[in-house]
Amino acid sequence: MARDGTKTHERIRQEALRLFVEQGVDGTTTRDIAAACGMSEGNLYRHFEGKEDLAWTLFRDSYAALVTELEGAIGEGGDPSATMRRIVALLCRLFDAEPYRFRYLLLSQHDHLSRVTDGMPGPFGVLRAYFEARIAAKDIAVEPAGLATALAIAPVIQVATAVVYGELPEPLSRWCDRITDATLRGLSL
Repeated sequence: MARDGTKTHERIRQEALRLFVEQGVDGTTTRDIAAACGMSEGNLYRHFEGKEDLAWTLFRDSYAALVTELEGAIGEGGDPSATMRRIVALLCRLFDAEPYRFRYLLLSQHDHLSRVTDGMPGPFGVLRAYFEARIAAKDIAVEPAGLATALAIAPVIQVATAVVYGELPEPLSRWCDRITDATLRGLSL
């Protein structure tokens, strides 16, 4: 029976994600990743071209998954207040459920955003499009849409950062109501 390597590929992704968060991408070697997976470096290279390819792939895929989740929360409809409550709850839930993935996006975004192309929708763009529509419908008074987007995500990002650096205790969902209140106040909702 031929092996397809799917389990190995996923194990590499998970261990690399963990190591990249714990040690940083620069502080992690392909040898570290291979050892965490119980394999040789050569086997690792059968799945990824190298550490930078793996780091980018993890960012790109996590970024795309976050976009899909946000689109789902927005697509449920409702007034802006209800939508923002869903979005904040979603982000808190994802942070708690997938701590390495969320932390990786948070901590490595500046290393990877330059590789994001116009054809790759991002979380900020999805939220900005939502706010553009809500501003046009006169549901939200804060404008421009870029400012509304920044005000909407800043409380989540800042509190998540404080949790990552141990300034606030986990889980992030513990702070969800306060984050939501700050978000709604910032948007005058």
